[in-house]
Parts: sequence; C-alpha cells; structure tokens
Amino acid sequence: MVNPDILTIEGLSVQPENTICNIPFGWSFISYLRKTPASIIEMMSNIVGDIEIVKNYLGQTYWPIYGVNLIGNMNPGEGYQIKMNNAASLTYPANSANLSKSNIQISKPIYFKGVKNTGSNMTLGIPKTVWETEPPIGSEIGVYNSDGLLVGSSVFTGKNLAISIWGNDEYSQKIDGMKENSKFSIVLMANGQEQNLHVDSWLEGDEFYKTNKISVAEKLSIINCQLSITKLFQNNPNPFSEITEICFYLPEKAFVEIELFNLIGEKIKTICSQNHASGNHTIVFDRKNLSAGVYFYRLKSSDFSDTKIMNIK
Repeated sequence: MVNPDILTIEGLSVQPENTICNIPFGWSFISYLRKTPASIIEMMSNIVGDIEIVKNYLGQTYWPIYGVNLIGNMNPGEGYQIKMNNAASLTYPANSANLSKSNIQISKPIYFKGVKNTGSNMTLGIPKTVWETEPPIGSEIGVYNSDGLLVGSSVFTGKNLAISIWGNDEYSQKIDGMKENSKFSIVLMANGQEQNLHVDSWLEGDEFYKTNKISVAEKLSIINCQLSITKLFQNNPNPFSEITEICFYLPEKAFVEIELFNLIGEKIKTICSQNHASGNHTIVFDRKNLSAGVYFYRLKSSDFSDTKIMNIK
C-alpha cells in the first residue's frame, strides 16, 4: 500500500460446513471460514497427510511432519499460506460446533530480537536430532544476512525448530531482509556466549535464500570461537555432479593445504594451498574432468590433519 486505507466487504457469511475449499498441489492461500478460533491441528486433521507446511502472516508455522505447531489457533479474518504435497478438499466444522482451542505458549527471543516482518519468507528447519552437541533449553538461534542484519530467530525448546527467514522488501528504500539466492549464516547464543553454527549436511535445500523455500538441516556443528580447534566439515552438497563447497574453520591464521585422493590413495590434485586468516572459510570445488566415483579430501594445517569422503555422481 502507498497509503493506509480500509476495504469494506459486504455480503452474507458462508456456512463453513457447506463450503468446500479445494486446495491445489503446491503453494496457495486458504481462508479460515469459521467465526471463532479453533486449533489448527483439529481444523487440518482431515487433510494432514497431504500438507507439507502452513504459514500465517507472522511467519509462524504448522509443520506436521516435524511436529511443529507455532500457529496454535486459526483465527477469523486471517488467511494462511499452505503448501500441499497433494491436492485435497477441506471443509471446516459448523460455527455451532464446540471445538477446543490451542493454548501453546511460544517462547520469544530476548537476545536475537527485532527481526522485521517484510511480508515474504522462507522456512529453516532444525530437527532435534541434528545437533552434534545439543544446546541448553532456552538457548537462542539467530539468522543473519551477509551484511550482518538479523533476518530470523527462535528459541531452542528441546524440540524440532522452524525458523522464518525474512526476505528483502523490494519496495522499501533500504535492505531489510535476505536477497534472493544470497547466503545466510546461523548463530547460537548459549550460556551467554555467541557461537557460529555450521550445517554439515542438508536433508532438503541449502543455505541460500529463496522466498517460500524450505531448507532442513541434517547435521549441525557448533564452532566455539573460544577454543583453539581447527575443523574440517563435510563437503556440501554430497554427492554432487558439478560443484560442491568444502568448508573449514581456523582458530588462528595458518597455512592450509587441501588435497584430493582416489580410493587407492593416489593424489589426484591440490585443491587449495595458501595462508588463511582465522575464522570460517569456504572453498568452491569444481569436478571438471573427474569421473564419477568416491574420493577423499584431506586438510593439513600445522599439527592438524583430517580426511573426509566426497562422492561425485
């Protein structure tokens, strides 16, 4: 809107029990037709097997496969964005039906606060099983764009997490969210200390923003910047067909050599051989003329050495 205004719609209200809502495959919008709030779990129960995810205008999600419900109740006057794995038909109960309401309490971040709702977002899923070291309950997770702007946050409750990452509003004068295809980073605040999180592998998607995208982490590592530990991460994606990323962390400046070997231990090539500053680093590796198969890549730096497997398909 250029200016605020009021839109008035007049007519007879529908009878929800007699109104069939046909929801197509993929993304679409649905309205809530009843006059009183009711639990989204109960409202969606007949089509839950066909639902991938539901989002409200606040970016809160109902994600049945991961047991995430941050929406709680569906409310009169609100619309919902829904992604379906299969087309289905939804019919709401009558207004006269006595239905239960959700009483879920959503923990709000205190440290990572001030995320701006720009009207468009993607969803980052962090299942409980992904943590290499599970953080204390009450820890906070923040998501940042490349300019250090906070674009998403949540509180760890010991369960699966869904974080809305907000995109840039193209109609505003300044950058206020993630640009399409730009990379986000994840930070953990636990026990009064900020720590970087690295996604070693993904179940779905990746760390690049796209509106309505869904990315789900498979394995997470906490990089404790207070410890003098060099770490080599699993290349991502893996397997890959053309290009993959090899990431590593250095607690201090060091000379780093990354070499590639075949299955019988023969050196194929040197991927990287140079000095690097302390912090996180990413090397983009192009397979070029390498044939499909299993390879090993090894990082050596002073007294550190680690090897991981990469698969080219």
